Amino acid sequence: MPIIQVPGQIASSIATQTGKGLVKIWEKTSFKGQEKYVLWTCWFDVPQLHLGEHDEVIIDGRMSTKIGSYEKDGETKTVVEHHLNDAGIVKHNPTTSVSQDVREATSMHSADLLGIDVPF
Repeated sequence: MPIIQVPGQIASSIATQTGKGLVKIWEKTSFKGQEKYVLWTCWFDVPQLHLGEHDEVIIDGRMSTKIGSYEKDGETKTVVEHHLNDAGIVKHNPTTSVSQDVREATSMHSADLLGIDVPF
């Protein structure tokens, strides 16, 4: 299976019962002059990834595809499901300043309690 990188926006991020992390991202692409979105399911070996919905990411991993289906308006649609196995985060850009605020608060609190400088 080829190893690829996929840029996209986080749709969801959960920890599975088996201890894996599962992240779904939307990749924006152009097809025949029209903007299209491809949903990727990314499988990580760690359950907690600290990714927020709508964050911009680049994820790499081993690409695999399979035929799937879903129901819409009482009709069954057939699709190609895209997966990245053994995934890793190449780049993460949070979409809100909440992450920065949390880092600053944690840094100040830790420095006060421990008397040390936290590196983030």
